Amino acid sequence: MVPDDDALNPYAPPSQEVVSPEVAGGVWRVEGDYLVVQEGTVLPKVDLDGRGMGGPLTPVAMKFPVPLDGKGIGLIAVAALPVAGYMVYQAMRGGRISWLWMMGILIGTQFLFRGVKVRTAPAHVYGYISVPAIRRITRRVRLRRWLTIAMIPPIGGFLPLMAVLPSMRRSDDLYEIAKWGTGVLAISLLILFGVAIWSAIDRGWSCTRLRDGWVWVKGLGPEALAGLGARAVGYQPVPVKKKVFKMRLDLMPPGFWKKAFGTGPLGRFRFWMLRRKTKGGPIEHLSLHWNEREWVPAAKVDPEFLEMWRLEIAGTALADWSPVYAEKFDSTSGFVQVIQLWFLSPDHRHAAAFTTMWVVNNRKFNETRDVSFRSFATDGRIFATAAREAIELVPAEVDFAVVPGKPMEVASAHLQRTSGEALIAMNAEELRHQEERELRLNRQTMEAAGIYGPLEDMDFYRP
Repeated sequence: MVPDDDALNPYAPPSQEVVSPEVAGGVWRVEGDYLVVQEGTVLPKVDLDGRGMGGPLTPVAMKFPVPLDGKGIGLIAVAALPVAGYMVYQAMRGGRISWLWMMGILIGTQFLFRGVKVRTAPAHVYGYISVPAIRRITRRVRLRRWLTIAMIPPIGGFLPLMAVLPSMRRSDDLYEIAKWGTGVLAISLLILFGVAIWSAIDRGWSCTRLRDGWVWVKGLGPEALAGLGARAVGYQPVPVKKKVFKMRLDLMPPGFWKKAFGTGPLGRFRFWMLRRKTKGGPIEHLSLHWNEREWVPAAKVDPEFLEMWRLEIAGTALADWSPVYAEKFDSTSGFVQVIQLWFLSPDHRHAAAFTTMWVVNNRKFNETRDVSFRSFATDGRIFATAAREAIELVPAEVDFAVVPGKPMEVASAHLQRTSGEALIAMNAEELRHQEERELRLNRQTMEAAGIYGPLEDMDFYRP
């Protein structure tokens, strides 16, 4: 099975648990501290953290484990009765309990109740969350994870010594080590206990009840409840037609899988596990057409994105490059947003694409950044230089090169590669025209390889 962290990677094959946003809208209401929302609903652009962190919003998929209802609890109790009865019977007659008999009784009970359905699949609700807020949540989660990992060695090392401590002589050197280890063990257990309490307090949103398709969500901030409550009255989901197509992920080039699973032995093992799980068959993923992205003028670019770029290129010649526009595009999974800022060099013959990708699946957050450079020759060739390997097939018209390193190192290599070439001088309109030409070429190449399927219209309800 693909590790759970792959849910944060939009290039990885989609999990069967992820519900696409084609689910028809839905409605919600606020009752006290609860958000009562229909399963599959796509909420409006309200920060679900709701604690005034501010900053840009990004899509999030909330996945709620479904609490057992009365029927589920009753089924578990009834299914356990034959096993409990067997154990009591054997104890009363002084007989030996046979694990073989117990397994047989349990399997027989499961067979008898095979027609009784109890829901265990998680419920999904889609919305938006503040990026600074989810960053803080992620930092707290990672801190608790590292504290837990750090406590494993002292507990694993000293716990066996504690077990044999009473049998040691006080004169033994090992006795002094074990005695000292008692304090270390106590502190480690105390830290783990504190982490457990912290996790329970900082659990965030949770589902306390699921009834007739309505999810009762607790843990949203006050501003989130107020904002959603104000928008709930008279809300009607409006479907929007978008162009989509199916991708054959199993036919993607190696760069795609390196991006999805990483490199090295672990990456190859994860890829092998996926192919074993899919039995070597086709792996399809629904994707939006490139023209569904939102084009944003330079004047309306979020200041946080510009600041990210400035931090990346501080003290280099790239600081003189000017922003021209941005693009925002989502995925069909409902928890990914990609923002791409385009910059032009002072002579307007070279462009830089600074890409930020946010993936928020429940309370798991992944943020990646990348940079690449483009120059467009008058004879139709496209010069592209990137820090990472291409994740799609490269058209014949594109001269693509990989130069690992910092943005200025990649830029220097790109300027050297294009030195002496007849290049098009661009403004914002011409750059967008050239970018769209490259996107069309990419699609033609992927279609010819059988990776991209035909376009079709599909209803989406994301506001």
